[in-house]
Amino acid sequence: MPLNSLPTITQQFESFDTGRGTSQPAWVRNYRKDAFAEFRATGFPTARKNNELWKYTNVSPIASTEYKFPATEANKILETENYDLPCPRVYQIVFVDGKYAPLLSSQPSRNVTDEAGVITAYAENPIVGRLADGIENQNPLVKKSLGQPSSMEMKHFVALNASFLDDGAFVYIPNNTHVAEPIYLLFISTGTGETASYPRTLVVTGENSSATVLQSFEGLGNQSYFTNAVTEVIAGQNSYLSLYNFQRENNLSSHVSSTYIEQYRGSQVDSISIDIGGHLTRRDIKSKLLEPDSKIKLYGLYYGSANQHIDNHTYVEHMVPYTSSEEVYKGILAQNSTGVFVGDVYVHPKAQKITANQINKNILLSQSSKVYTQPKLQIFADDVVCTHGAAVGQLDLDAIFYMKSRGINELLAKQLLLKGFTSDILQAVIHDALRQYLEQATLNALGEEIYV
Repeated sequence: MPLNSLPTITQQFESFDTGRGTSQPAWVRNYRKDAFAEFRATGFPTARKNNELWKYTNVSPIASTEYKFPATEANKILETENYDLPCPRVYQIVFVDGKYAPLLSSQPSRNVTDEAGVITAYAENPIVGRLADGIENQNPLVKKSLGQPSSMEMKHFVALNASFLDDGAFVYIPNNTHVAEPIYLLFISTGTGETASYPRTLVVTGENSSATVLQSFEGLGNQSYFTNAVTEVIAGQNSYLSLYNFQRENNLSSHVSSTYIEQYRGSQVDSISIDIGGHLTRRDIKSKLLEPDSKIKLYGLYYGSANQHIDNHTYVEHMVPYTSSEEVYKGILAQNSTGVFVGDVYVHPKAQKITANQINKNILLSQSSKVYTQPKLQIFADDVVCTHGAAVGQLDLDAIFYMKSRGINELLAKQLLLKGFTSDILQAVIHDALRQYLEQATLNALGEEIYV
């Protein structure tokens, strides 16, 4: 860890712990202190000492920058900036530079509380709101669940995020509850200086429930900043969760996202991650299939141009028999951009009768763009069906020539081919209006200059 960043981070932690942190419950303060001790011990990750997990991504630009806490007031966001989703939703939680923005949020309160304001029971309707409220109100579900899925890897960026645990989003879908419209969690970085934010999201789905959660990370301004986000998911029995992550930070930012998922009997989680922004992006998704008949689908799209670096790591752990996983990641890389995909499936000895499929495909649009792809299987059971593969190539020149001969200009021909390349992943978005919104956003990311 570069010495010029550690004193700043330590000073920030001590200032936070003796300031805002004093109002937190003892269990949260202890959790943060333990996390900071782990961060000091592990530091920022490097590729040294055979650290394969960070072999292709150099985080020294993050480690060597003395990021500050943002001073922006959460509600002071440009009114001309429109982040409105083109589809109805009942719940919308907005954070600006890591701070809750109540005027931009919509969070109906349906908790059952006693006279002191402490939650004593859950209503039949979902709880979607601030994580800080759940902590302050001593919500038993928050206390039980927070930090549980990510405990498997309390080091590096996850430990740093936990050290500054303050606020974030909390989503609880009660048993037998089905939320038809997307739950929208919006994290905006104003890009007004070299600042750092540490968003945290906790999603818990009850038995026989279903919901769609969209996390959108948007960036403004023309200065560098750092977003270090952690998402934890606990999927109850026979629940269904669509979890979408859309990242469109500004082109000078660094974005690190770590998602941890625990799944129980009969649950299904469909994850779709789309990365089109940021200068340096690292996304980790790790899932544990803890009980039979649990399923996970991990889909991802990443678009790189200029000097962008986009790194996706997935890790699926089949703990028991009769579980399944499916991974499809696709990248489009132009100019001097770099893509990384490392997918790891671990099958335990007792995990017989499982199915695991994994594929990564990439299109390079320039001679200087590159991708590192490494799908992996670690199988310690003998009655399984597992596949993995990877492919890297260019656009089909014959197909482009054919379309040009039919009166289609070259730019449109390339756009059509790329749209077809990504269509299977975007078609997995179950809400029509939301799918169209994401399709247009990804198409806009492919500006004309990247085809040159």
